[in-house]
Amino acid sequence: MGFENIERVVRIVSWKPDLVADAKRVLDTVCVPCVDGKMVHSLQHHSTTTTTKCELIHTDVDGPLTESLGGSVYFMTLLEDSTGLITAMRNKTKGMVPDVIKARNSKLETLTGLSVKWLHHDGAKEYVSHDHMALYDDKGIKLEKTAPYLLQQKGEAERANRSIMERVREALVDAGVEEEL
Repeated sequence: MGFENIERVVRIVSWKPDLVADAKRVLDTVCVPCVDGKMVHSLQHHSTTTTTKCELIHTDVDGPLTESLGGSVYFMTLLEDSTGLITAMRNKTKGMVPDVIKARNSKLETLTGLSVKWLHHDGAKEYVSHDHMALYDDKGIKLEKTAPYLLQQKGEAERANRSIMERVREALVDAGVEEEL
């Protein structure tokens, strides 16, 4: 219910249950379940190196989600490290990942005139397929894999995915439609 709402209830009702009688006293305390519910893993050491445009791309695939009207159940984010440019593409399958990376890398190279040097990903099988390895070799892209099941190491891509999903949920709630859409 929250301490501010408890204080409001105390001011509104004429009778005061023992638990909320002294709401002002509890306003400065910490609600342990609230803190635990919002707790996330602590951040790992951040690199202090700076990158130039297109030098490092963080990427991740999220899903499966509820199938979209176009039949997509995954989405993939690519985050350019130095500028923070995020692109998100919907995918019907994880097998589409090499094609999406190839298209987005080409677009970034066209826009900036620079080539991608590093690709930071979680090492999932959709990133290390035979098609992908050939693409990396052809373009001279070096792979930087994170440790498995350690979300803190791929924090930039995870935060991008979370931000996108939060905005999608907010838009759905604002439109008054079900989350399944």
